[in-house]
Amino acid sequence: MTSPAQPASAPSCTPSPLSGRERNHSLDIIRGVAIFGLIWVHSQGPVATVAVDKVSSWAEVVLADGKFWTMFSILFGVSLAMQLGLAESRGEKFVARWLRRMAALFAIGCANALLFWPDDILRQYAMVGVVLLLFRKAPLRLVLGAAIVFWMLGVNDQNPSTLVGRAIGRSDAALLEQRRQAQSRIGVSLGRLQLAMRKGTYGETVRARATYMTESYAARSSGLAGPLNLIGFVYLSTFLFGLYAGRRRLLGEVGANARLLRSIALTGLFIGLPLSILARGVASTPAWLATHIGGTGTDIRGVFFETSRLLLACGYVFGLVLLLARQEWRSRLRWLAAVGRMGLTNYVMQGAFLSTLRLGYGFGLRGRFGSLAWTLIAMGFFVVQIAFSNWWLSRLEYGPLEWLWRRLTYGRVGRFPLRVRVAPA
Repeated sequence: MTSPAQPASAPSCTPSPLSGRERNHSLDIIRGVAIFGLIWVHSQGPVATVAVDKVSSWAEVVLADGKFWTMFSILFGVSLAMQLGLAESRGEKFVARWLRRMAALFAIGCANALLFWPDDILRQYAMVGVVLLLFRKAPLRLVLGAAIVFWMLGVNDQNPSTLVGRAIGRSDAALLEQRRQAQSRIGVSLGRLQLAMRKGTYGETVRARATYMTESYAARSSGLAGPLNLIGFVYLSTFLFGLYAGRRRLLGEVGANARLLRSIALTGLFIGLPLSILARGVASTPAWLATHIGGTGTDIRGVFFETSRLLLACGYVFGLVLLLARQEWRSRLRWLAAVGRMGLTNYVMQGAFLSTLRLGYGFGLRGRFGSLAWTLIAMGFFVVQIAFSNWWLSRLEYGPLEWLWRRLTYGRVGRFPLRVRVAPA
């Protein structure tokens, strides 16, 4: 997920990644913020009855749950737009390289799911990233329209098999039963995985993760649309919003787009926050929020949650873009840029850390602490990640997994040496 650099004086036929000095550090800072949001959300467990845990859990659910991976999805789409522009300026071929990049990301995601974190999102990013190529040269209005359509489908809990079934005249009852059977198969596999994570050895847990991953893929691919069911509409919509923002250069030309950015940020924060409170932050849900929406798999509360997730993520991203347009704020928050540059490494490290703390083969602390304690643990580990990321990048050009990702994408070590290159005086 690299950022644009200045065009070279002459086009190059050899693809090459960006060095750290060529990156957009404001976007790296935003990624760093999102990295903290991910460990905050992922660290949460059972909530105790004490008041401080209730307050901590309420803040996490309202402000963070679902919002930070949405931020990453938007930035992923922005990254595609930036890399497309960079490839064009350099005269490089892009599609084959992007496909290798997504294949490498999928492989890293599979390894992460097997070794540390079964809920890994990198695999979904890789699959949706391939579909995103179809829109790389589409008119901007089409990109924005597709983003809205896929977002509405995702909010309404639709999938490709549902759309195909309705197109060929299948009844909603038959489609619902088909999905129920698939979810039941996934649930059985998930139950075995949860048992292994509580009581099993590391080897037993890895085998249970492998079984869960393969059986869940098989169950989700069993519908009328087959493997297309693996493409999440919610992810695709947020990627497309990011692609639209990147091609419009909303994040690259902040001064020219300041009024629009301010409108998006304020709308996202001041509408998204009340919707998030209604959806997840009220103690007793009013009956009207639980009203099922006919023809969909959701209710009003679900629509409010999905809408708040997107709006707040946009509010966070574009609010930070405006803030970081000021040099003083970029200077104050520059220590977060290294965390964002090593976003892939830090994401995997968080899963390894939390699984070791919480699962049976590690310290077995799942359920031992309330929300506040886990939040403090997450904050403490994030401080360690800040220090580690800045130390690492002061000596080396890329994070370890970022280097591996580029190695798998480009195929040659010499094109991007791991050690920092110091320019002669």
